[in-house]
Amino acid sequence: MPVFINRLAPIERRHMGYPEGWRWSQVTATTLAELHWFAREVGLRRKWFQEDRYDVPEDFWWNAVKHGAIVVPRRVLIERRQRLLDSTRTVVFDPTIGTGSWPLRVSGRRR
Repeated sequence: MPVFINRLAPIERRHMGYPEGWRWSQVTATTLAELHWFAREVGLRRKWFQEDRYDVPEDFWWNAVKHGAIVVPRRVLIERRQRLLDSTRTVVFDPTIGTGSWPLRVSGRRR
């Protein structure tokens, strides 16, 4: 279960109740289930989850590393986040859409 975290970086604005200038990081994993499990183990708040990652404030960073998060450059973390997003998206292909050949049902009647 690889979990990836990038180095801490300061932000200029207040973020999630933390003061301005606080340092933040982001953590992601290979699957959402692994990511949520890891977040619970480390004590990250669910409100810090953002589609494919958790925001990690400075006071949780070392705990995440102690629990096995692999420190990677930001570029690598972004690639891992993209892989996670790609694995969670499902694309449905329906060859009849746009051909005008499928029956349209409105209120139980065919048009």
